[in-house]
Amino acid sequence: GQLLYQTMYLDEWDSNKIRIMGTLYAIPDFVSLIVVTRMATSTKIHHVVVIIFNIISCYNDYTNVNVVRAIMVYAVFSVFAYLVNLLLASRFVQTSQLTKFLLSLLALVIYACCCMCNWSWQFVYLSKIFANNKVSVSLYLCMMLMLVWDDLILMKWLYNNLLREEKKRRDGSGSEKED
Repeated sequence: GQLLYQTMYLDEWDSNKIRIMGTLYAIPDFVSLIVVTRMATSTKIHHVVVIIFNIISCYNDYTNVNVVRAIMVYAVFSVFAYLVNLLLASRFVQTSQLTKFLLSLLALVIYACCCMCNWSWQFVYLSKIFANNKVSVSLYLCMMLMLVWDDLILMKWLYNNLLREEKKRRDGSGSEKED
């Protein structure tokens, strides 16, 4: 949050800090490509794009207005949706049906809001710099659309998961453990 505030509101772009944070962000995507055997194609593409963006980021001077700034903002907004990762991890632990339902609901709402804010910011920022950066903005948009595609697939899964959890909660099936 602090990094987003410093960059978007104070216009202070600490290149070294951004590169370090970007690398920390990309590590789990890189590792999961190696470790996870069953992964959706859209997720594999998402992870590859994140790794490519991180490599580009490592060589970028963020003090200059450029398209790579949009990469950093996309990543920060993605971090705000951390509850989705908690939801995915919670599938492997015993929780009450109410907890599963509430976690599913909050994850969907937070993820959708983060995506909408992110995409809105991306549109405004890229529109401002497009005239002087046509090629780089166009290339970035092509790669970003792969991330958006995966975001939309995940939102659909979150919505369907919410419906499943609501049905289980109504039917009284699943864990009877109280919160």
